[in-house]
Parts: sequence; structure tokens; C-alpha cells
Amino acid sequence: DDDDDVDDDDAAMAAFIPRTRLPAPAPLNQSFSLWSVLRQAMGKDLNRISMPASINQPLSILQRAVEDFEYLQLLYDAIDYPAGVNRMAALCGFALSSYASWFARPRKPFAPTLGETYDWTSPDGRTRVLVEQLVYDPPVAAWHVEGMSPRGEPFVVSGDLAGVSKFWGQYLEVNFQGAAHLTLPRTNETYSWSKASMHVHGLVSGQIWIDMVGDVAVFAHATGEKAKLRLAKASGKGGSGKARRGRVEGEIFDADGRVAATVDGCVLSEVRVHADEAYERRAVAEEAAVAEAEAVAGGGAPQRRRTRLHPLDVKWRGTGEGGGDALPLFAFAGFADDAARQYGFTPFAIALNELTPEQYRNLPPTDSRLRPDMRALEDGDVELASEMKRRVEGINRSSAAARKAKDETYRPAWFARSESSGGGVRVNFAEHGAALWTYAGGYWEQREGGRWDRDATRGRDVFGLQRHLTTPTTRKSHAPRRSADGAPRIEASAEKKRDDDAEDEGEEKNAA
Repeated sequence: DDDDDVDDDDAAMAAFIPRTRLPAPAPLNQSFSLWSVLRQAMGKDLNRISMPASINQPLSILQRAVEDFEYLQLLYDAIDYPAGVNRMAALCGFALSSYASWFARPRKPFAPTLGETYDWTSPDGRTRVLVEQLVYDPPVAAWHVEGMSPRGEPFVVSGDLAGVSKFWGQYLEVNFQGAAHLTLPRTNETYSWSKASMHVHGLVSGQIWIDMVGDVAVFAHATGEKAKLRLAKASGKGGSGKARRGRVEGEIFDADGRVAATVDGCVLSEVRVHADEAYERRAVAEEAAVAEAEAVAGGGAPQRRRTRLHPLDVKWRGTGEGGGDALPLFAFAGFADDAARQYGFTPFAIALNELTPEQYRNLPPTDSRLRPDMRALEDGDVELASEMKRRVEGINRSSAAARKAKDETYRPAWFARSESSGGGVRVNFAEHGAALWTYAGGYWEQREGGRWDRDATRGRDVFGLQRHLTTPTTRKSHAPRRSADGAPRIEASAEKKRDDDAEDEGEEKNAA
């Protein structure tokens, strides 16, 4: 019965180990010509153009957004520093870590359909993320992260992002409008950082490669520190510059606008921070003067305001000769084994679309892991993936047409637009210090038991699964076939299966 199914799923989760490979390798080649489509779309927004699934990787853009938290420990480290230059440096390392995994992926993520969602909980259980697609054209997504650092400091990361892509003949440019905003409720501090752009090269030749380019700004809104980071363009003609991708340099400024440290390195290997020598000498001297004044006061109140200069943490400066034992701000952990056949994924990315028994039982019908097109591509069926992709896109267009006919305005399930959190039109930017779209609450409470109220599910059969996940009973009637490892598998619709069976029966009669 249903209780037995739940017990079986719980037992499976207790023994669950994240996968290390995808169910099927990426196709070695694709017969579809990107150039044949792109030359007709020069200067246009590519979000309006339908393309086959063969150009995709089996992750959605919402899941790709969660990859920004692959190096979550760096965010924990930043939060556990006191406000100042060291926290700013640690935040720079975390912000830059999000770019390392982009370079090995020539295929694009699936564009989320309107109302699509994705959630993720960190392995340590301290942090959980919710992402929702709020606007389809032009696309806007928002995310809400809540967590607790290892030292017990609560935090929230919110943000919204709008992607705009255009083809300029030599390359495809994808601009990410929006920002991420970190809030520390106990101290009422807020930090924000922007996103660099992506350039896709080699579309004409078919030898596609990715470059991440542009400025990343980091702001401490309450205390005044900031950082200006720059991801340099790959140099060299044609594809010869690929080996020099991911180079970064920048400066970290204290609250009074003085350069406190510089940043350099490569996000595909490691990024380091270096103290500005003049600033460091002055900071160390002032720290010593403050300590001496407090000692003279006999442990009482300090005789003068504590300096706003902060020496760089010794772990980044090093204690050995020439600082040879200094640690990097960020060190890339590398791609998965056989990455070329794993879509260029990292081990973290390989696990993002895995559908566990608990998730199948409790996820809302809008979750990316339930997309039939993405699941088919992951399973190696490119033809079915393209068919399901056209179906999902058709459902989205039909829903939009129905709302237009009724003069209805789409309302997101979990986020609401805040008119008091900045001056953005579609999204807010780093200088606003807050997201334009804010979390409305209620998701995780319903997610825990998998019982979704009508506002969360009504009219949101975004993938055409015709699934009504309101109780475990109804889930059982639509339960997917299990693979050999016990994980559920999403298959084509029953109607599609009946058509295939009829076609097979006809072929058998003809053969006879």
C-alpha cells in the first residue's frame, strides 16, 4: 500500500549515494547545424527561437543557478569573518568560484518554462535553495537561499537574473542582468555582487568553446568596502586563445576607498589575493597602536576608535619565505572523470538532475527534475528529448495564449515583486542592495510532506505530465518505472506509449 511505498523510499534514501556518472554519455556529434539557424537570427534575442534538444546539456538554467553554490564552504568562510577587508576577500573567492564550471560546456542548458522550479539542500543540511522561473519572455528567474554557517551565523542570499542573448556573427553574447544579495540578519549587513557575461565562440566552424568575460563588482552596503574584479577575454586568434581563458584580476578597497589588496589568477586553476604593501604596513601599525592603547587603559574602554584598516588574514599572506605557504582564495576542484562524455560536468553538476525516491514523492509538479525532455536527453534518447522539448514549449505557448484571451496576469507561486526594494524594471542590480523579486514563503513547509496547496499546483502542469501530486495516493497511480538502482525514471506520456505500441504492432503485421 501507500505506506509501504513511503517506507521503501525512506529506506532507499538512507542508503542513497549520489551518482558519479550520467545514465548515458553525451552524443559524440550532432547532425543539427547551429549555423543554419543562427545566421537567420543575427541581432535577435535567441530566447524566441526553438531549437532541438541535441544542442542542450541535461540541466536547466535553474539548476545551473544552483551551481553557484558548489563551493559553499567559501561563503561560510566569508560569513564567519568579521566585517571588513577579509570578509570582502572571501566573498570575492566565492563569487569567482561560480565561473569555473562554465568553460567546458559547449551545449546550452534547457531554458526553463514559466512556473518551473528547482530546489536543492546542501549535503551538510545547513543550506537550502529555491529557484523559480517568474517571466518567460524575456526570461527572469529568482532564487532564495537560507542557511546557517558552521559557527551558527544565519544568512539569506536572494537575487533575480534576466538573460539576454544575441548573435553578432563572430560569437554569441549572453548578458546576465541582475545580482546576488547576501543578508546577515543579526547585524543587518548586506553584500551584493554582479555577474560577468558569457561569449560562445566557434558557432560557424562547429568547434564551439565558451569564454566568461567582463566585470564582477562586490559591494558591502553597510560598511563601505567594495571590490572590482575583471574576467579577461581569451586572447589569440580563432580557438588558440582557449588555453588562456578564465584569467582574473582586480582590487579590493577598504571602507575609505583605499586599495587594501589585489586579486589575480585563473578560475580554472586558482585565484589568489595579495596585500597592498603600503596599506598592510599602515594597518599593522594601527592595530598595534590600538592594542597598546587598550593595554594602557587596563582592559577598560579603548582610548580611541578602532581602526578601519584590516590586515589581510595570514592564511592568504603566508608565513613562510616569500609567502610560499599562502592559501588561494579559490582553487578549482576539477571536472568529472571522462568529462567530455559527461557534457563537461563537474561531480556536483552530475548529481543535480538525479531524482531520488524522496524527491519523486515530495517534489511539486513544476520541478526541473520532472522535465521529460531533459530526462530523455540524460538517458541518451535525443530524438525523444527533442519531441518532448517541442511539447513543453507548446504547452507554455498555449498557456500564455489562454491567459491573454482571459486577460489574466500570471502570478508566480513562490515569489512576489517588491516595489520598495530598488529601482529595477525587470530585475535589480548589485547597487540596489536587494532583489526586485522576494520570496513569499511557504515552499519548504509544503515540500517537507509533499502536500501542495491549490495555489502551488493549479494550472501549473508546466511539463504536460498530467500529474496531480497532491497526495501520496495520486502519486502512486502515476509512479514511474524504476531503474536497476531503484531510482524513478520519467517516461513519455501514456498516449505517446500507446502510439509507439500501435506502430510496433503494425510493423510486426507487415513483417508477417
